[in-house]
Amino acid sequence: MHTYKNYKKLFQQIPFFIVIFLLVASCSKSGGIEFLGRSGCSHTPAMEKNLISALNKSGIGTKYKYIDLDSLPTDDHRRGYGSPTVLVNGVDLFGMPRPKPIKAKPT
Repeated sequence: MHTYKNYKKLFQQIPFFIVIFLLVASCSKSGGIEFLGRSGCSHTPAMEKNLISALNKSGIGTKYKYIDLDSLPTDDHRRGYGSPTVLVNGVDLFGMPRPKPIKAKPT
């Protein structure tokens, strides 16, 4: 059964898994780290803080690119991710599959 205590324990461990994932992913030279956020999203500041903390702990530096989802073109597949999302070399940190591009409606 999922309880608050179980979720709290999981969320306390997330930065550790982020560090491990980023260390492994940093071996690849393409893509880099993208933080997808949206102004007004209540979870964006906390997730960005955790990302910075994980990057600091990993020793690979705090280099990442912040992308405002609302500023992306309508056909950019990244608009299909929720906010916030961390992509490492184009792959969602938590395993969400790549969304299909949103096609503009014909006029």
